Amino acid sequence: MNAELKRKRASASSLFLMELVVAILFFTLAASVCITIFVQAHIQSERAKALNHALNICSDTAELVRTSNSIEEVSQQIGRVYEYAELSQESDPYEISIYFNDNYLPTAKSTLAQVETVQLTETDDMLNADLTFRNVNGDEVYSLSVNHAKQPSP
Repeated sequence: MNAELKRKRASASSLFLMELVVAILFFTLAASVCITIFVQAHIQSERAKALNHALNICSDTAELVRTSNSIEEVSQQIGRVYEYAELSQESDPYEISIYFNDNYLPTAKSTLAQVETVQLTETDDMLNADLTFRNVNGDEVYSLSVNHAKQPSP
């Protein structure tokens, strides 16, 4: 009788141990799925943050273009707003590069900087700008085209 009681206890404890292993496995799988979802949500949030900042920066620059009547005026206004802006007059179209740090604040040129590129072209009655914001890796985050009719001179 004593041997039979030991066998029942061993059988019950091994069943309990098996249930415990299955429960731990289930919770481990559930935790890994949750962690994956949280990581993807964080990545999506960072992308949305970058896109929002890029949109705001490009919109601000577009307003500077819309209030100007020439490439010279645009470059002067951008130079006043962004002290580290680099103007390139040799290229056609005229190009201005503005660099930003990780906090989306204007900064000096760096390999770790995000950059907004403003390409300006001008006709007799139109001022055109193509704005492109690129992240540190050089991937395009946002782009915007602006066409502004020049105001007639008085």
